[in-house]
Amino acid sequence: MLEGYSSGKPLAKKFKGRTLKENRLALMKLAKSGPLDLRVSYSRKKPSVPFRLLMICYPNKKDIIYLVTNLAAEKYTVKVITTAYCLRWQIELLFKEWKSYSNLHKFHTKNAAIAEGLIWSSLAAAILKRYLALLTQRLKHVDISTQSVAKCAGYVMEKILISGFKGSIYLLKKAIDSAIKLFAHCAKRSRPDRDRKTGRLQLGLVPVMGA
Repeated sequence: MLEGYSSGKPLAKKFKGRTLKENRLALMKLAKSGPLDLRVSYSRKKPSVPFRLLMICYPNKKDIIYLVTNLAAEKYTVKVITTAYCLRWQIELLFKEWKSYSNLHKFHTKNAAIAEGLIWSSLAAAILKRYLALLTQRLKHVDISTQSVAKCAGYVMEKILISGFKGSIYLLKKAIDSAIKLFAHCAKRSRPDRDRKTGRLQLGLVPVMGA
């Protein structure tokens, strides 16, 4: 049985008792006037699997995005879920960061072992940069741009790696302190207040190490 809400109001009775396939065209038309939050179930396998199907129309009123979730409607509204879905773009930005600022793009070697070593080295460098960015944010209480850190980290990474290879705790601490000061000054987010209202920070998410 198809149930749910249209723009926050219970779905019309004419949709109930029919399958999603039977109502497809009518639901698509209805979604153009407001988001649909449907309760549907997949019954091909027993027992049936219940889930939520969200239908949200793009501003152009032509294309509809479909989101499937099992998150409770009482806690996660359509707005929260669609906002969280937009965070998927951060994954693309992370891939761009790896390729543009960690040299994870292409390697001039035919040796598989060397290529694998270079891949892991690139990822290790990217992780270290992210760690330093979040460490700066936590210690200096400023909003840090991870992309800006990735861009300017080259100025301090060499000192950090050399001190690590030497096994000197004093030099390593000094290099990390220098990096944190640099990032706190040069890698601040340009408009953190805007990000909390309309950007990636609007859901109140924080890094695990800063929670």
